[in-house]
Amino acid sequence: IDYDESKWPVIIVRLNDKITTQCVDELYQEFIFPAFEKPGKHVQVTDMSNVNPLMIRATIRARFAVHEKTMRKRYADKVVADIRITPNIAIRGAITGVEWVAGDAPWPVKNVSSEQEAMEWIEKSKLL
Repeated sequence: IDYDESKWPVIIVRLNDKITTQCVDELYQEFIFPAFEKPGKHVQVTDMSNVNPLMIRATIRARFAVHEKTMRKRYADKVVADIRITPNIAIRGAITGVEWVAGDAPWPVKNVSSEQEAMEWIEKSKLL
């Protein structure tokens, strides 16, 4: 997992096919939660271009869910949007469908095909 704050206040997390539960824990504890302690609003972008999110093991998806639930409780006033990058249109559609059913994000959620599209949406939406 690669963590990138070079476009601050946009945080980009790039997933790969070597994800473990330990990687997920470290990502949130060492990078994401401390980033949201900083002043101001932030956008989180998760780039799944190098992994099929539907093929991520259930234990790892569950670990992400635990941390996301904590983030939603603790940082709902700090996160402006959550953007997921998935080049495959069918996978984007499946992820969007799950989000519609769950409907529990306290901020806008957007699924896009590229990092460029994510940055354009952030700019167009005047999120920051």
